[in-house]
Amino acid sequence: MCRHNKEVAEKYGRPDLVQCWSLAEMIAQPNNDFDADDDMLCSQNPFAKSLLESLISHFARIYDIQTAAMLCCAFGRHCPSLYELSRSSSSSSKSVNQSPSGSPYHTILPVDSANSSNVWNLAQQLKHLRSNSWSDSLDDCRIAGIGDINRSLLGDSNRYLYDNFKRAYAEMLYRWGLLVTRTKILKYLSSYVDPPRCVEFVTECPLCCRIGSPACSTCKKPVLYCTLCRLPVRGAANACLHCGHGGHTEHMRIWFDKYDECATGCGCHCLQKSSALCNLN
Repeated sequence: MCRHNKEVAEKYGRPDLVQCWSLAEMIAQPNNDFDADDDMLCSQNPFAKSLLESLISHFARIYDIQTAAMLCCAFGRHCPSLYELSRSSSSSSKSVNQSPSGSPYHTILPVDSANSSNVWNLAQQLKHLRSNSWSDSLDDCRIAGIGDINRSLLGDSNRYLYDNFKRAYAEMLYRWGLLVTRTKILKYLSSYVDPPRCVEFVTECPLCCRIGSPACSTCKKPVLYCTLCRLPVRGAANACLHCGHGGHTEHMRIWFDKYDECATGCGCHCLQKSSALCNLN
């Protein structure tokens, strides 16, 4: 894969990318100066990891997200699908050799200043330069003799940053209509789905001041009481994100159909404050 990208870069006059993929090829290939029983990968050299991280950082700084993301995919971990995991567990008695990390979309985008602003032209260029064989690119990047299938030259310290590069590149592919290739890129994320981002209410027991669930696990007393009926809330509830007052969902709906301020008399305009905190205005 690295050799393929280097050849494409030479063809389209990108000496910067020729140098990049030449270095990447050196990192990916084993050193043949050692005996067969004592092979040493260039990637085992601490200098290789530092060099690779510098390459990724350089292309990210010049906004070449495509190259940065491809380097992350080529030397990062492949996130197996559920089907692959099931097959791996069912055949655990068999020996497993590592398949190399390969970029599922390994092309070099030529510099075309006249058409650089035309995204559709870029999409056509990408489609033209796209490799026709997935297995061919893997052969160029194959690393033999490693038993640990999860080994990766890139550590976990910057994996969130590298995942963002992959997501940005996947978004570019989506805009260009390359959905299958986008899916292959997303397989190299540390996780398939983003962690859920939502508003979570933290309750505090008025008796023992413990923070936890709607019912205190220590004194077994309900934590949230409805501001209207003054009964403990055990089902659906709503609370203001600003003042924290709330109660049964149906009671809150009836109240705010008629009034704007909080039912406790604290003076808070709950609907407006909550909407502002959620950036819904």
